[in-house]
Amino acid sequence: MLDDDVAPRAAKGITRRSGLIFGAAGLATALSSCGDRAAAAPSSPTTVGMPYTVISEPTDLAVQEGIRAWREKFNGPFPLTRLLFGFSGTAELTTPLSAALGSTQIEGLRWEGLAKRSTVLRWSGDGPLLSAWGLLRNWLFSDFTVQSGRAGAQGFYLRSDSGRTNQDGGFDTIETMGAWDYFYGLDGQTSTANLNSEIFWRHCAMSNDANFASAWLWSGMTPEVSQQNQFLNYHLEDTKLEGSHGDYLRFDYGGHLSVDGYASFLHTGDANGGVPAGRMIYLPRGANGNSVMKLNLDNVRAELRPNAEGSTDSVFLDSAWSDRGAINLTGVDLAGNAFRTGSRTPAVIKLRSNARLYAVGCELAGHIGLYADAGPRVVLINTEAPYGQGIDATRATDPSGNGIVRAYDSASTAGVKII
Repeated sequence: MLDDDVAPRAAKGITRRSGLIFGAAGLATALSSCGDRAAAAPSSPTTVGMPYTVISEPTDLAVQEGIRAWREKFNGPFPLTRLLFGFSGTAELTTPLSAALGSTQIEGLRWEGLAKRSTVLRWSGDGPLLSAWGLLRNWLFSDFTVQSGRAGAQGFYLRSDSGRTNQDGGFDTIETMGAWDYFYGLDGQTSTANLNSEIFWRHCAMSNDANFASAWLWSGMTPEVSQQNQFLNYHLEDTKLEGSHGDYLRFDYGGHLSVDGYASFLHTGDANGGVPAGRMIYLPRGANGNSVMKLNLDNVRAELRPNAEGSTDSVFLDSAWSDRGAINLTGVDLAGNAFRTGSRTPAVIKLRSNARLYAVGCELAGHIGLYADAGPRVVLINTEAPYGQGIDATRATDPSGNGIVRAYDSASTAGVKII
């Protein structure tokens, strides 16, 4: 049963035939996955492929009517059609995509566009583009671009607590454009926070003007609710996070994050006066639980572009994780030839506590900086520092030298081992 105030209503002209939904022009039509189907022979009564509810016009009204039509055709919590934003163009949206979804959990949601940059949803409304408080299980959004229509816009907001949880979902070939507060938010506002877990991002990307006041992906949004450490298990695969400025991956609470495949990270500065700035990975809290503070970066290539003065405001990793935390770098390359981060620039990996950092087969331009009372165990195996920066362990304690690890403030390099 849907809440009365958001219960779906049939779009004008919507009728049902043979278990599919057919809509008025410009609103929603239902098609099989292989297009208009020829009349089936008497001995072959079934439809081949998954039927679609298709939104054919790029307007706020058409999108809402299409979602309502899709929401009416369910078997319990399971949709009987996929939802297709079946237009090439930009839909100017001020009504949230979740306005007609109700509050009962949906299992198996599949929403897709025609292609990235072809289907564009431009969000200018208040609050999140889509809110899910325990609404989604086994979901997939794919093949469209979302553009901010105003600074500080909010994207996909997933809240899990009070017995209402999201789990087992993903985003495939979704592009982020423009200025946002956050684009993906994982939140739990009470001591009952749980799940918001097992989520993947595959082939996701940013435009060069994408920027974030909080983060592209922000986990643990409510301060002091440490129960958000129940948010676990995230995977980014073949991602292209090449925005203008701001933090990309921010985990205040929760974690166990893996990034692999091809992974291109950079700040362009396109929407920041030409100044690349921000933290690609930001881990601001240290007192998190066991099995939470784990970060695996495999084959990530990041360009740490300098500003006009030659220094860098673009940081690869800033971590305050404690000794329960482990950061594993395999084949990470920070030495893009066209955008050299030299030996005298500030640290591009910053460790503010004593998390373990293990790097094997990496090329790390810039410095690993140890701050305040940080005493991490840093092990570098078969890892190089290009451009004459040097890798000599004997220079690891020299703040003005060329060693790859530098100690700042009262930090200790006693745990640094270079092999």
